[in-house]
Amino acid sequence: MSGQESKPVSAPPSLDVFRKADQRALDGIPTGFCVCRADGGLIRYNRRATELWGRTPPLDDPGAREGAAFRRYGADGAPLSFDSTPVAAVLRTGESVFGAELVIERPDRSRMPVLMNAAPLRDPSGRVEGAVCSFQELTERKRTEEALRASEAELQSVINRTPFMLVRCTRDLRYRFISDAYAQMIGMQRDEILGKTIAEMLGDQGFGTLRPYIEQVLRGEEVQFECELDFPDVGRRCLSIVYRPEHDANGDIGGWIASILDITEERQGDAARRLLASIVESSDDPIISKDLNGIILSWNPGACRLFGYSAEEVIGKPITIIIPEELHGQEP
Repeated sequence: MSGQESKPVSAPPSLDVFRKADQRALDGIPTGFCVCRADGGLIRYNRRATELWGRTPPLDDPGAREGAAFRRYGADGAPLSFDSTPVAAVLRTGESVFGAELVIERPDRSRMPVLMNAAPLRDPSGRVEGAVCSFQELTERKRTEEALRASEAELQSVINRTPFMLVRCTRDLRYRFISDAYAQMIGMQRDEILGKTIAEMLGDQGFGTLRPYIEQVLRGEEVQFECELDFPDVGRRCLSIVYRPEHDANGDIGGWIASILDITEERQGDAARRLLASIVESSDDPIISKDLNGIILSWNPGACRLFGYSAEEVIGKPITIIIPEELHGQEP
């Protein structure tokens, strides 16, 4: 034998221990606290429990199980019978329950969301003879969650009013967030796109176009580029895209954020202007443009040949330089 004495393993407290516990000690516990028998009958509770319940139920009433007069609801708002509560599950299985969310209806019909932990109490033979339960108010957390949801909704509204489409993707190339404008471009509802891969939504050809830039951003680089992609409902679009890497709590790159601007009409306008400019430049006819004050803005080769001035000589000058002086009055 070693020189150390083995320490006896303490048995869990029995119901009698809680029956004899000092009420002032129980009332000092900041969370709701109660103890019940194997049949669910309450034998002790503290002041905070009565504040959360909104009532003072009878003790050791053989016909009254733990909070039998309470109306309870699940976190989803569905009615909850006693047999479906965490306490009943502990009494039935002998297994502890941690972090269960439920809602208690108080006498004034107000509802109190609580977070509950429950553990079994056993007699010397190991038989479950009751349960001990602690619970705390979740109202403040619920308010915070509701405020966050409202903030997210407002953020979504702001995002949807901008000309940019915003997208967040994970490292495994799946959509994590998309704005409504991007969903409209894809031609599907947002919920139908979230969680899908880029290849599933854009096809192999579209994914192939984006792949080199995705590889860059996943190496930690910010990428800005223009490309053309085909979409089922709107056809081929020219997009200006910026990818920025997104880091997780450990500093690793967990994905990226994309801001996307549809510049199709702008590029089509540029093409039209280039076409018009080529027509003007190749025309044998003199073509001149001027502003409302009569200042020359453009001067094509045809005008050079007819009037003998180069474009550099006349752009920015009054149009009257090509009008005989006696006819200047007719120019306005």
